[in-house]
Amino acid sequence: MNPDTRVGPALRYLLVGLALAFVSPFAPSWAACTAGTPLANVVEETPSADFTANGDGTVIHLKTGRMWKQCTEGLSGAACATGAATLMNWGAALGSAVAANNANFAGHNDWRLPDIKELVSVIETCGSNRAINTVMFPNTPAPNLWSSSTYAQYSPNAWAVNFTVGSSLAIGKAGSHYARLVRGGQFADSFDSLKTASMVTYNGNGSSGGSVPVGSISYANGATVTVLGNTGSLVKTGATFAGWNTVSNGSGANYPGSGDANFTIGVADVTLYAQWMLNTYTVSFNTNGGSPVASQSVLYNGTATAPAAPTKAGSTFAGWYADAGLTSAFTFGTSISGNVTLYVNWTPVPTYGVAYDGNSRTGGNAPADGNSYPTGAPVTVLGNAGNLVKTGSTFVGWNTAANGSGTSYPGTGSATFTMGSGSVTLFALWSTGGCTLDVDGNGVIDALTDGLMLIRAQFGLTGSAVTSGAVAAGAARSTWAQIQPYLNANCGTSFAP
Repeated sequence: MNPDTRVGPALRYLLVGLALAFVSPFAPSWAACTAGTPLANVVEETPSADFTANGDGTVIHLKTGRMWKQCTEGLSGAACATGAATLMNWGAALGSAVAANNANFAGHNDWRLPDIKELVSVIETCGSNRAINTVMFPNTPAPNLWSSSTYAQYSPNAWAVNFTVGSSLAIGKAGSHYARLVRGGQFADSFDSLKTASMVTYNGNGSSGGSVPVGSISYANGATVTVLGNTGSLVKTGATFAGWNTVSNGSGANYPGSGDANFTIGVADVTLYAQWMLNTYTVSFNTNGGSPVASQSVLYNGTATAPAAPTKAGSTFAGWYADAGLTSAFTFGTSISGNVTLYVNWTPVPTYGVAYDGNSRTGGNAPADGNSYPTGAPVTVLGNAGNLVKTGSTFVGWNTAANGSGTSYPGTGSATFTMGSGSVTLFALWSTGGCTLDVDGNGVIDALTDGLMLIRAQFGLTGSAVTSGAVAAGAARSTWAQIQPYLNANCGTSFAP
């Protein structure tokens, strides 16, 4: 039976108050001001001299060393006049300490909901209608403030203090009442000597779906507790359920979520928090025909590391993309929330061709090079594979200009050059018959020196346009001024000076 319904309120308050007088060293003596409505000739039990106000919303009770929040939860300010006192059930009252700790209220993160002995210690019996030191604890709401102590004979109830009359009572945990937090000092142990049952509560610990197996279960002290499995299908985005722990961050006792783990419960209530293991996802790299890149394992909401750029013949690496269609460039540093495949975008390396021109041939065919060459690639100059001929002339090689003024290459099939940034045409070089001379006078008749200078002259070039790059070592004639008279005298042709 719920003790709230077994006796009338007035009688229940009296009986519980008398019980506390025997079990608590802090119970009021009624010998008794700073209370709301003082009684005549009653001595204060919690005078202001017994407190130190810290100026940060807290006071220290010098007799116990406990630090109290001056305002009930929901109120703030010097006179606790800002906001509205928050009505909450017992579970929310316990949770209010978590919020205060997360906020590091007054520079501390060990706030708790007081047990019943601690809460009774600040009852002021010299008055009523607020039976509390209203200087140290201004604007205290009425009537009831929660304690953290479960009522031992009926675990759905918890102890509270009625600060209208200054007495304690057991009330249903689902009801709505107020809370004031405490920290430090001498810890009173929640009527453990009277407590015969304890609660096991399951907490989803940040779950995003599903439900805990049960809300709370009451067990007799010393009973064996079977830890439940994830029967409510708890889930958390990006994580996998990994069992239960007595501390939310996993630093307490750990229990698997298999439904067959056991522990022996003592006098303290136990909360089991779901534990979550972050999922690991794979980031794969599709190089679209390039050199391979190893995949990476990344935790949920983690980031992948940009790998070294792969390579591919004839192509230039142009970045990673999140789609096979290469429409969405991928940024490393993006949070990963699932398996991902990234794709390389390649841009083709420009290539160029080499064409051969018969340059006024009268027979045969110019050779053909079907290859494409990127900038910097070596090119082998072909020979006269197509048997080019020209009436009255002899084939002596190739030149990048039709008049022989460019770069010359022998027609032997062994010469090479490096491809630049554009296509190349090589023109056949023809030496006119009947005037084969040692033009430069070095004692050797060479088609790519003597013959080239003669061809240039025959095309009407003069000066350095004839001699550039065509004078052999040891030449006796190296300038046009020396060569032009020699040609006129020996070729039967008048070349311009």
